[in-house]
Amino acid sequence: MLNLKVWHNTQLVDQYQLPALSAAWLMGDGAFETIRTYLGKPFALDHHLRRLQNSLSQLHIKSPLAGDITTGINAVMAANSQFEYGRLRVTVFSDGQLLISHMPYEINTSPAKLMRYPDTKFSGYSISGTKSTSYAENFRALRLAQSNGYDDCVFINEKGEVVEGSMANILWFKDGVWYTPKTSSGALPGVTRAMLIESFGIQESTLVESDLGRVESLALVSSLREIQGVERYESILYPISKSLTELQSSFHAWVRDKLGV
Repeated sequence: MLNLKVWHNTQLVDQYQLPALSAAWLMGDGAFETIRTYLGKPFALDHHLRRLQNSLSQLHIKSPLAGDITTGINAVMAANSQFEYGRLRVTVFSDGQLLISHMPYEINTSPAKLMRYPDTKFSGYSISGTKSTSYAENFRALRLAQSNGYDDCVFINEKGEVVEGSMANILWFKDGVWYTPKTSSGALPGVTRAMLIESFGIQESTLVESDLGRVESLALVSSLREIQGVERYESILYPISKSLTELQSSFHAWVRDKLGV
């Protein structure tokens, strides 16, 4: 069992005890970012920390000083053994607590099976686009999918548009172009999503649920998983196409090159 140190507020600790009377913990009142690391180097850290600041601002939560977060990240990364791939998490709670952890991340290369989430994701929800620690609906969707033999759910908004998965953005391939839903659909402005738009030509567009049977490939994207192929949505089957495997391999190589690992 790994003995991993975490950063709590201003210091490294061996184990963090959940404060029983903290409303921030009990109510899930805070914001977080999860960053993948490669041989101890976090990818797109500045992008994640900017999104954390945006989430805190939108939730009206006071942010720690940027230097304090950086100090904690550096301390956690230095104190723990470095893994080939890791999961760095920065959490800021509404009561001012800062918690930073780093643990191993195991890659899942299996294509995903997706089902439709039975309820509606409203595009105009006031905290759409934030990484709030109140992730109850996302985890409900994940458990619902897994209990039905799927890996995840797809959220559909009130206009019938595809939004995202419970833990990842969505890409689709059609007529030689990769697309992703616009954030106006209610989709999270994912960091990997942004990188793919900026550097790999992925375009923002609208996909209605009824057109899912007309796309050539489907994929999930997030900072941890990078790009995961989708083999099925409900009864619709998708091939693991050459365009998908090329995007997966080129993005992974690009990330490692950026980090020099």
